[in-house]
Amino acid sequence: EIGRRQGATDIHYELPFEETIISAITPWTRTLHSYEMQANGQGSITARLGETGFPTYKASDGYVRALAATPGQWQAFVELMGNPEELVDGPWAEPEFRAENMDALFLICSQYTADRTMREMFEEGQQLGLTITPVYSLEQFRADPHVKERELLVPVVDPEFGEMELVRPPHRIQPDHYSVPIKPAPALDDCSEEALTIFDTPLPVFETQKDFQILQPLNGLRVLELGFGAVVPEAAELLAAFGADVIKLESQVHPDFLRLTGLAGFMDVNNSPTFNQLNLGTKSIAVDMVQPEGRELIHRLAESSDMIMDNMRGKIAERWGLDYPAARELREDVIYFCSQGLGHGPYADYQTYGPNLQTFSALTSQWAHPDDPHPVGSTLNHPDHVAGKQALVTLLAALLRREEENTGCFVEAAQFETAAFFIGDRFLQQYLSGKDPTPLGNSSVDLAPHGCYPCIGEDRWIVIAIENDNQWTRLAEIVGEDWVTDDKFSHKNERLKHAEEIDEHLCVWTATFEVDELESLLRDAGLSVSRVMTGDDFAADEELNQSGIFPAISHPTAGLRQYTGTPMVLKGLGRHPTRRPPLLGEHTESVLYDILKISPERMDFLHMKKIIGF
Repeated sequence: EIGRRQGATDIHYELPFEETIISAITPWTRTLHSYEMQANGQGSITARLGETGFPTYKASDGYVRALAATPGQWQAFVELMGNPEELVDGPWAEPEFRAENMDALFLICSQYTADRTMREMFEEGQQLGLTITPVYSLEQFRADPHVKERELLVPVVDPEFGEMELVRPPHRIQPDHYSVPIKPAPALDDCSEEALTIFDTPLPVFETQKDFQILQPLNGLRVLELGFGAVVPEAAELLAAFGADVIKLESQVHPDFLRLTGLAGFMDVNNSPTFNQLNLGTKSIAVDMVQPEGRELIHRLAESSDMIMDNMRGKIAERWGLDYPAARELREDVIYFCSQGLGHGPYADYQTYGPNLQTFSALTSQWAHPDDPHPVGSTLNHPDHVAGKQALVTLLAALLRREEENTGCFVEAAQFETAAFFIGDRFLQQYLSGKDPTPLGNSSVDLAPHGCYPCIGEDRWIVIAIENDNQWTRLAEIVGEDWVTDDKFSHKNERLKHAEEIDEHLCVWTATFEVDELESLLRDAGLSVSRVMTGDDFAADEELNQSGIFPAISHPTAGLRQYTGTPMVLKGLGRHPTRRPPLLGEHTESVLYDILKISPERMDFLHMKKIIGF
């Protein structure tokens, strides 16, 4: 659409589904494998982390998740538990010992949390500086005061079902009139006339057209990124992939925390696989924002930036004079994107990471097996890897609106709302029934068999999903055992009733096969199957690697590594080029010279006073 509206010819993209899922959910896996490293179960080691990866501790009325990764967080956690002597002194005070004995540590800590409520530990732990959140059920999430104040669940009257509540889109926009009211799903053929009117209305073509480049449609867009971690950097990285000039503000003294897990360990700031994956194609400038001269430089840069993206902790952007009200004073039509874990509201200053937002949003309570002793959820950093990408839809719409009206806007994406948006159907189910639905594990209400089944080898699994009776017949012919001929399995509705029994039989059968052998056998029969992919599988998959989704990129210090690229393929032209990630502060001088027109004498002064390169 951007191409057509600027007078270019139609642009046709292909989006391979598998590549899109990899890019959206697990972009680190291939990169970590290439660096011969791992994090949270992804990368060069297949083993899952289980309950000790991001522990959920028993409370008197449920569970909490606490991440005590830094020394300060560990001290806060120990204080929350009442400073028990066995944790204050002795071997448990050493982080290396804790890392090597996570199972025992989990059991010890659980003794001290079990007598306290979720809310007590949530509020007190946050006050102490601990990243802790409750593991909410759907009902508990709905009743939370922060959730209520943000009006995430919106009352809607459906012509067929009556009153209900739906989860609104996970973005809040100012001015308010830019937000689209939430409506119930349309009845069949309810909007045909409206749709035909839209299709018959030609898109505007702007009189003043930019230098439009098909491979880089966002060429000419400048983005000032005040980002760290995953959400804003991933969104900014994709803008850079499509041609935007993304300038990331950094600090040598307080680097992005993802920079601190590099090849040589702590403070190897240029060789971190996770940072490098999430900052492809961006520029890095190092400026001391404590000094007034440093803030003045960035204010000048903000004046020439079309978009500002911020997920700095707390009120840092406000202290720098770079929050939305201040940014509008610098440039009235700026598009400002802000993304915090919990967003504005009662918990605005609370610390969060992706794994905590899973638990707070009730996603973890539903991401479980029915017989799990306690909710574990996933070790993937949801909603980190999705929130920024989701926001791009709103940001691109804001750019198009600005082309027409010369107005900017403020887009806020609270990351916990992205996680809740994933399970909007569960919230509706809970609202209509009055109780939380039972977690499904790997099963399905529509398909049977539908699950994850063991194969030969340690932790090797295959996923099988049978959609209809014809597919069942093909699977039964391959299995060839007596149990598949039972009449109770011959029809879909009957299979749904006996899904557990089918799973028990299939687990025995699949366990006699190597995973690649069984995957090929069932795919050749036209069935929906896939092995559970590991970092080794990604590296060995010739088809995936030849597709270009994992480009090999040379880096000045990390060397030649493979990264996860963009899944969009331009028909006839291939993929957008993937540029390497920046060294910390690498582009400071070029940005100041080229954009702010700083003189050489002024540049020397800024270096001497450690205002830049800091």
